[in-house]
Amino acid sequence: MMLKRSLVIGATSLALLSGGAAVAYAAGPTDGSSSAPVTTSSSPSVSPSTPAHPAAGMVRKALRRAVHVTWVTRGPKGRFITHDAIRGQVKAVSAQSINVLAADGTSETFTVAGTTKVREVKAGSKPTDSTISQVAVGERVLVVGAGTPDPTARLIRVVTK
Repeated sequence: MMLKRSLVIGATSLALLSGGAAVAYAAGPTDGSSSAPVTTSSSPSVSPSTPAHPAAGMVRKALRRAVHVTWVTRGPKGRFITHDAIRGQVKAVSAQSINVLAADGTSETFTVAGTTKVREVKAGSKPTDSTISQVAVGERVLVVGAGTPDPTARLIRVVTK
């Protein structure tokens, strides 16, 4: 029950951080090894308009204004997985990494892997697939990743006008 609630809140957090778009995110281990994706199903009584917990509404409001967040979940075999998300401007980008500067001055660098999803979001359009080579310095992005101390990007969402 606690794990299901954590996953529901985590999925809600990711959806809110990405501007309300649904984001599929499978958590993996923090040690860099590969593992099968984790799939979850929510209770039929839980919907985006019905908080899973009384505090979920407050969390949702706070995340709409979030610039960067870190949260920890319990993964397979009881291992703890640290997740990071940051919204801001690209300061450096290469085929191997991306550095993002948030509005509050926090900077975070993520490793870019072959499994990293890059999506471009244009105002009024659905997100489209892209590549890391299309991401440029100065663009606004949301990067979501996992691992510590060097997180690996799972999703890079580029916001264009």
